[in-house]
Amino acid sequence: MPDAETTAQVLRNGSTHEADKPNIAEAVKCLLEHGLIKTTVSEYVSCANVKDRDYKYVRNRSCRGRIELNDDLDEDGDEFVCPECERIVYPRQKARHKIVRIEVVPEKVAGFMDWILETSGLSRKQMHPWVWRVDTPKGETKLIVADYCDMEYIARDWALQNKACFVVVDAAGCSTRFLPEEWITWERFADIVCESDVLAKALLRSAEVVADPKICVSAPVYSATVRPIISGGSSQKKASDEEAERKVEKSWPDPEEHTVAKFWTREDGVFCFSTRTQGHEDGRVEFAPVNNKPTNQMQLMNVLLFKHPTEVSLATLIEQVYPESKEKVRNDGAELARTLKNLRTLISDVRNKKMTPAGINPEILPSIDIETQRNATICLRLAHVRNLDDEDERRPKNPA
Repeated sequence: MPDAETTAQVLRNGSTHEADKPNIAEAVKCLLEHGLIKTTVSEYVSCANVKDRDYKYVRNRSCRGRIELNDDLDEDGDEFVCPECERIVYPRQKARHKIVRIEVVPEKVAGFMDWILETSGLSRKQMHPWVWRVDTPKGETKLIVADYCDMEYIARDWALQNKACFVVVDAAGCSTRFLPEEWITWERFADIVCESDVLAKALLRSAEVVADPKICVSAPVYSATVRPIISGGSSQKKASDEEAERKVEKSWPDPEEHTVAKFWTREDGVFCFSTRTQGHEDGRVEFAPVNNKPTNQMQLMNVLLFKHPTEVSLATLIEQVYPESKEKVRNDGAELARTLKNLRTLISDVRNKKMTPAGINPEILPSIDIETQRNATICLRLAHVRNLDDEDERRPKNPA
């Protein structure tokens, strides 16, 4: 059986992995045999690879760019370009690597859970999609797949009235996405796949648990992004008061004086950055490639972080983020207005859907006016930025 940590990494819908790594190959094979995932395998070459024949001609030897191979393009022509540094590469001169993209099959996850319950000899009945009632030697409990169930079944109020064991399929950061209360029982799906008795043991624990809430608050026990914020205090405090407190907008100190950032690219191609304000960690944001290609959000943050503290013109951002529009916007005012509008929306999404949920001050990324001219500039509002890739710190234990 594959190890649980690798299996947990692979069980992320849309994730990409080095297909030739033995531990990845073993986990993928196991999950495919159970029908839990579908895969797409593609090939790529690295822009700067010390083992390649063209390495001596590479100017930016720290470039982490990956060039996906396409049979429709001419390998001997000028059609393969690094998405990071825009260098033209010739794949025939370079070592090829395989990358596997994962698609989790939810209906197979449900079937696997049902099979594990059957082999464990536990009587069960599916009450709702992704919710089972299970009879254990210690009493009745509920089995909930937190990734896919209705919000009703991950509400803290519901969990207080129903003994339950929660299972998480996408386990990235799951320890920070559950409320830190001892009476909540949860397990990673990866651990259940690797050790079939894990689920039965967890169900027994959940059947024995007596809920012991320390505070009175209505909140989900699990969040797909970050843990719900609840503050300690008197158990008599009203839930409505707690909700009102959470809605109070946080006051941030000036980021240009008090906030520092780090950014790096993981081996699986995911671009990450994190911040620290006045010595305290804020959070981390990840941008995963789609179809092995960087997203617009990834390109935007990569350019701004890499160029900091230098201001970047909107013309440069358009060239990096929307290369298909860079020629049109020069002479077409309507196209320029449309592209600037798209850029404004892109920045808004990064601020409100990425940074804010992660606990990062969204004001480090200034918003723009759609009437702004292409020669205007933009720069992240940060005191200092550190590029970990330059120091080969691809997997920092404590980013920021």
